[in-house]
Amino acid sequence: MPQGVMARFSAWRSAVLRRKVPLVLQYEVAECGAASLSMVLRYFGLFLPLSKLRYECGVSRDGSNLLNIKKAAETLGMSCSGIKLTADEMFSYSPKQPCICWWDYNHFVVLESIHSRKACIVDPAQGRYKLSLSDFNHHFSGIALLLEPTASFVKAGRPEREFQSFLKHLLNYKTVLAIIIVLAVFGAPLSLFSAGLSGAFLSEFIQNQRFGYGIPIVWLTLLIAFLNIVDSLLNSNLYRRLRVDFSKKLTLDIGQKLFTVNFDFYTTRFIGDIAGRLSIGNQVSSELFHTFTPKFVDIMGSILVAPFILLISWQLSLLTIIYLLLTTSLSALTTLSTVDDLRSIDLESGKVSGIYVRMLKDIRLIKACNLDFRYISEILDLNAPLLVKTQQIDLKIRSLGLVGDFLSAFYEYSSIALAALLVIQGDINLAGFTAFQTLRGYLTAPIAQLASMFEDLQRANASLGRLVDLFGVQDDTRIQSLDLIAQQSRFAPRAVQQRPSNGALLSDQPLHLQIVNLSYAFSPLQAPVVSGLNLDLPPGSMTTIVGPSGSGKSTLLKIIAGLSGAYEGSLLFNGLTWADYEDASLRSALGYVSQDNIPIRGTILDNIRLFDSSISEAEVEQAAHLARFAEVVAQLPRGLQTRLKDGGMALSGGQLQRLAITRSLCRSPKLLILDEATSALDIPTERAILESVRSLGITVLCVAHRLVAAEMSDQVVVMRAGSIVERGSPSELNSQQSSIYSNLLSFESSIDITPND
Repeated sequence: MPQGVMARFSAWRSAVLRRKVPLVLQYEVAECGAASLSMVLRYFGLFLPLSKLRYECGVSRDGSNLLNIKKAAETLGMSCSGIKLTADEMFSYSPKQPCICWWDYNHFVVLESIHSRKACIVDPAQGRYKLSLSDFNHHFSGIALLLEPTASFVKAGRPEREFQSFLKHLLNYKTVLAIIIVLAVFGAPLSLFSAGLSGAFLSEFIQNQRFGYGIPIVWLTLLIAFLNIVDSLLNSNLYRRLRVDFSKKLTLDIGQKLFTVNFDFYTTRFIGDIAGRLSIGNQVSSELFHTFTPKFVDIMGSILVAPFILLISWQLSLLTIIYLLLTTSLSALTTLSTVDDLRSIDLESGKVSGIYVRMLKDIRLIKACNLDFRYISEILDLNAPLLVKTQQIDLKIRSLGLVGDFLSAFYEYSSIALAALLVIQGDINLAGFTAFQTLRGYLTAPIAQLASMFEDLQRANASLGRLVDLFGVQDDTRIQSLDLIAQQSRFAPRAVQQRPSNGALLSDQPLHLQIVNLSYAFSPLQAPVVSGLNLDLPPGSMTTIVGPSGSGKSTLLKIIAGLSGAYEGSLLFNGLTWADYEDASLRSALGYVSQDNIPIRGTILDNIRLFDSSISEAEVEQAAHLARFAEVVAQLPRGLQTRLKDGGMALSGGQLQRLAITRSLCRSPKLLILDEATSALDIPTERAILESVRSLGITVLCVAHRLVAAEMSDQVVVMRAGSIVERGSPSELNSQQSSIYSNLLSFESSIDITPND
């Protein structure tokens, strides 16, 4: 055999026998490094949840880096070495084990292997693909991380089986499933009777001319048809009820989970992708109970018919078995070759939906800056790979489907020919021939749906992967408002922690806030954004935090408001931690107004009360008067009943800020947190609102770049790089020469700042 042919055969054999790297898809842009490390670890036999590797790799809102990935891999028993080389050198080096590559200077992928001058890439964002040397050189950024297991490396865990984890919940419907199985078993004898009647009609009524058999056969055939209709109606009704109930409960669990995860989850995911997960409940239930389960039950019913074919002819049975084995193998091949592609398509579709939502949200900016063409180009750039991948997988499925159609046609004609030959030879009679043709349809029709059934299964599995990612996100343990739902949850049960109700401590007095040695970082491997911070806010006092952008001011306020967790140190509310309170009582005592104020769809009254009917209109009007929002309402055609459009486009930025302050004040908070909540207001209005707030005698903590709030405060805190560098009363800090606060005050007084409301 020529050496060239031998070389190609050897390369083909090594490619076929090569162990593949398991694909782990990233569910957000920042976790590509953790997903790449997860793939390499799984290749060597260590299966860890992606959420754990996110923590080990120090994934933050800015992602991770190769050094952090190396540290995480070494703690798990891997030996790591970084290499710097060109694409040509990488192809010449041809690593024997998978390695992590720095990609396009902003991404991580796994280089599975190099053979036949093709690089096999496993991309956590796009899936598995191959690249030539020129294409590899275009994307490869020159740095790779080689990983090898050491003696301390321990294999553990097993691959996630998303579908299996949800199939167990079908046991909650034991009674309905038992009825469906009984109906399937009941359908098998009907198929046998139908086949027997067909054979009897042909042999006895037509061939032997026993005309007395005709009318009974017709009546029995009509009876069987009627029973089949009843069986079909019962099945469809049961499946419909199952689908609706399963969808309702799963959607409820998804909604509960979305409202109990940490707030950081929303800062790192596409909003469109998050919203799309709410519809997964309906999608999965439809695929389970409208397509997969009925087909599976039909296959189980057809297996009951299979032994009776042996009674007709072993030759025909052997031909049928060969056909079924080939069809099943083809279905398995279709499933294995498309599973990763379908998961990647489902994930990319969610990301594209997120881009659409972001585009609609930024429509004002797009119009103002003439960015129409740029955004359209971005949409096309995102859609093009998705459409190409969808077409490729459709082509693959259709190609394998054509093979299945050929096998089906070949089996049908060959079975007819073989049966006719057996009739001619006298091995079977015409009744047996007719009965076999009838039973053959009952047996092979469901089996022929194996390919589509497995395709439905993989599509459901791809959607379930996004749910497994969601349910793996850590909950905010402070949230208790959904504990009743958690007790009834069938999909994501959560430990319900009963905490003492100390709401009385917050009922009729200002809140005393103490911050003790507080530190917070976006990831465990990054420098703290807030470091060793100590601050005391006496009851009824007003404290203003100032400082340059990026100094940790807004982050600190989010921690106090309960929007960021996993911090070190203590937050004491009237001497107690958050965990000592009933969550609802403490949250009702906190009023938080952020920089971004996006109203909900509805009337102004709905936006202020947030559909809480216990808040009277008199309380709303009083809060609106304090926030100087009453004068805005008076100018609107329907007052508080004026409906706001999406994004609150009917109101200006300053008016939206007044609405947000009104919303907080009408709940009578004991601690009001203002995160640049008056930045869009003119100075006289800002001063008037702050004076009204101070007159309430509540504790106030605000962040401001303008110093109007600082001048009215009891205490001013100056932050820089996450630490407090100055603190004191406005007069004390202003009297200190060359202090940061006095310099800021001098600079502000030298310019005229008058924003438009």
